[in-house]
Amino acid sequence: MNAFKAGAAYFALVYAIDYLLTRALFKIIELYMLDTSDLKILIFEQAKLNILMGYPLKLIAAWFVCRWLVRRFDIARGMNRSHAPGVMGAVAFLLLMLTNTLAISNTGTLNSLFPLIALYFFGTIPLALFPRFQAPRAKIDGVERV
Repeated sequence: MNAFKAGAAYFALVYAIDYLLTRALFKIIELYMLDTSDLKILIFEQAKLNILMGYPLKLIAAWFVCRWLVRRFDIARGMNRSHAPGVMGAVAFLLLMLTNTLAISNTGTLNSLFPLIALYFFGTIPLALFPRFQAPRAKIDGVERV
C-alpha cells in the first residue's frame, strides 16, 4: 500500500516540477520572441526548449524526489520488497502518461508536435525506473538480493 501512495506522491511532485519548469521556459520564450501572435510557433518553440533544457532538469529533480519518497514511505512495507519499487514507478508512470495525454489532446496541435510528443513520452520511462535504483536491496541469508 505504501508503494501506491509513494507512486502517487512521486507523480504529483514530478508533475509539479514539470509544470513549473514549463511555465518558466514559456516565459523565457515570450521575452525573446518578437511576434507572439502565432500560437503554433510559440507552442512548438516552447516544446523544443522544454525537451532540450527542461527535461534534464526534471530528471535531476526527479532523482532526488524519488530518493526522498522511497525513504519517507518505506515502500517495501506490506509488499514483496522486490516488487515495491516497480509498483511505485508504474503508478507514477501511468499517472504521468494519463495527464500528459489529456493535456496534449486539448491543445489541438497534435499532428505538428507528434515527434516532440513521442520524444517526451519515451523520455518519461526513466522516471518509472528511478524507484528501482533508489530502493534498498534486501539481504536474505547474508546475500544481497534485488
